[in-house]
Amino acid sequence: MLRRPAAGVVGLTAWDAGSIGIISAGRVGATLAAALSRAGLPVVAVAARSTALRRRAEQFVPDVPVLDPPKVAACADVLLLAVTDDALGPVIRGLVTVPGAVRAGQMVAHVSGVHGTAILQPARAVGAHTVAICPAMTFTGRLEEIERLPGVSYATTVDGAPARAAAQALIAGLGGRAAPAALVTAAEFLNAL
Repeated sequence: MLRRPAAGVVGLTAWDAGSIGIISAGRVGATLAAALSRAGLPVVAVAARSTALRRRAEQFVPDVPVLDPPKVAACADVLLLAVTDDALGPVIRGLVTVPGAVRAGQMVAHVSGVHGTAILQPARAVGAHTVAICPAMTFTGRLEEIERLPGVSYATTVDGAPARAAAQALIAGLGGRAAPAALVTAAEFLNAL
């Protein structure tokens, strides 16, 4: 069921951040969507532009609607961007131009291992909270990877307390551990893979 999200994601101790929308049903996005759904968190929509990605979404999260990216963003309190590293900038810049897609109080996160939160500046400029959470895991797009997520470390970079609380709750929902990006060395990150 799609709904208009409530404003703000502050003071989380358990999952109370509201609905989750995921842009891209690629290897990472589909796996995270399935894991969050299995954990009972409210994944309300995913975006999948190609036929192959729509098939993957149907396989991983068959009960979750597949919508265009702006519609996913508009119905999500927490927007998780799981697009390729080179697409991340253009996607967020495009989303902020669509009225109601990215807005104040919403949490916008990405899972890129290349970018920190600076790439999400367009979302921050409209009042969204931003976070980068990079799982220390290689994704191949197989269903069994959902079972590998518990215990995975996530390098995190956050902009402020609301984003930190929501990121910690999101990572906990995945069964993972948050690690501040500044405290995870490249060698530790690669060893975790």
